[in-house]
Amino acid sequence: MSASKAKREVDTLLWTAADRSIECPWAILEEIHAVVQEGFRRLSKGGVEAGGILFGRRNDQIIRVMAWRPIPCEHARGAAFLLSNEDKQRLMGMMEAAESDPQLQVLEPVGWFVSHTRSGVALTDDDEEVYGQFFPEPWQVTLVYKPDRMAETRAGFFVRERGGTIRRESSYQEFKVENSRSVVPRPIQPTAEPRPFQARRDGIATIAPRPKSRLFAWASAAVGVLACALAVFALPELRTAAIDPQNVRLSLMDAAGQLRVEWDRESAAVRNADSAVLYIEDAGKLDPIDLDRETTRAGSLTYHRLSEDVKVRLVLRQKGKPVGEQWARYVGSPVPKSEAKEMQATREKRERLQVEAERLREELTKQAKATRELQVKMKRLERDIQRESKR
Repeated sequence: MSASKAKREVDTLLWTAADRSIECPWAILEEIHAVVQEGFRRLSKGGVEAGGILFGRRNDQIIRVMAWRPIPCEHARGAAFLLSNEDKQRLMGMMEAAESDPQLQVLEPVGWFVSHTRSGVALTDDDEEVYGQFFPEPWQVTLVYKPDRMAETRAGFFVRERGGTIRRESSYQEFKVENSRSVVPRPIQPTAEPRPFQARRDGIATIAPRPKSRLFAWASAAVGVLACALAVFALPELRTAAIDPQNVRLSLMDAAGQLRVEWDRESAAVRNADSAVLYIEDAGKLDPIDLDRETTRAGSLTYHRLSEDVKVRLVLRQKGKPVGEQWARYVGSPVPKSEAKEMQATREKRERLQVEAERLREELTKQAKATRELQVKMKRLERDIQRESKR
């Protein structure tokens, strides 16, 4: 068995153990962490646990997490993340609906995550039941979060080894998610140098703290201001404009073709909205993406771009009426041709299937109408036969 490790690249966690490698952007880990923390703070003792589906892409050895969706839980059995029969039905519906979700166009469920507020980074019997029932593929994974009121949140992946066995009692390698990073969505900033990775003796991956000298702070601030000025006045890759006074700070960040769309989840406009619509122009206009209240308040999502020029418009709604609007534009490097062709082919295939499904629905509607008309004629004929038999 290979050695286990979890380290931080510039923007991505690389977790390796049991001959398996998992890549996950820290932006996604922090997004999920915000939801975990929100549930953790809902109760003074223990908090409410959360869970969700992880979507991404895979090959023989590497799992890449690229998006996630929360799993609704009515918590019928308390604050723990224990799915009722109704919750499981909804989860099955989510898995089926993901195939037609434009945000998940070329992705598949690569696993799920769950938070533990009363136990550690380990798999419970209920976790293993969900893992086996809904994510049974040998390559699918489980991610466990363990929030703490006095320290940073610990987390770890769980995988199936050869033969299907699972090390339940602990993750091969834990890592930490900083509490301070998930308060609000991050603004677009120049990429900082990665902090050096350190492996502690207790087996928990951590990040070495940055130097705290005033000279370093002033120097970093000066470099940041200069970089921002160059980005704005020299080679701007991102152009953002507010249309509505309620500025939600819509921003775009690219990572290897994954475009992170973020907005200020703490703004009054977002908190008061009950839904939103996202309009995207990327090698042509795409179908609008409807966001429910929970997704709107999450403050971000991931879109897999097809071109180097993407326009995004976010419209916030209350009771179906627009109450705030903002747009942003990303101009950057082209997506690799092979990947763009693959995503475009998948999108075109999905569109063809949707057209065919609509045609079949119309055909079924016509057949149902014809059947009803035949039934009416049959009843009339039976009544006529009865009248004639009575004469």
